[in-house]
Amino acid sequence: MANLRYGISAIQYDKDRCRIVNVQAHRMSADDTLSGLGVYPREAVIKAIEEKELTLVTLPAAFDGKYTVGDVVKVVEIESEKFLKSLNDTTPKDSLGTLPQF
Repeated sequence: MANLRYGISAIQYDKDRCRIVNVQAHRMSADDTLSGLGVYPREAVIKAIEEKELTLVTLPAAFDGKYTVGDVVKVVEIESEKFLKSLNDTTPKDSLGTLPQF
């Protein structure tokens, strides 16, 4: 399937709110149709981006409750540690915008 992407719609942080423990993600078709909701650990997200070279994006909720396609999720190394980021910042913690928590 061409242009297959995955979208992250919700996140679960550790107790310190510095690391994402799990994400809720959907498969996205070329026309941004969502399917296949699953929960994935942070290690699987990092592996999907770095090793499988998959594209993951954030899926913030719009005012009507539907999802919108947000920013591309990247793995950024800061002080020899890997962090999940959707925006460019250098803070040593995960940051995928304003996604809801589960």
